[in-house]
Amino acid sequence: MRYELSDYEWTAIKPMLPNKSRGVRRVNDRRVLNGIFWSEARLSSISRHAKR
Repeated sequence: MRYELSDYEWTAIKPMLPNKSRGVRRVNDRRVLNGIFWSEARLSSISRHAKR
């Protein structure tokens, strides 16, 4: 299973993200989104196994 955004997907998503900092230093948005997708996939996998 793949958890990282492709360059094509990132190109589509990046313009929708805020580009102004609000006092806190920005982190790598792509890395954060990849972590969210990994977490969701992991939780989904655990949930599926628990139902068996």
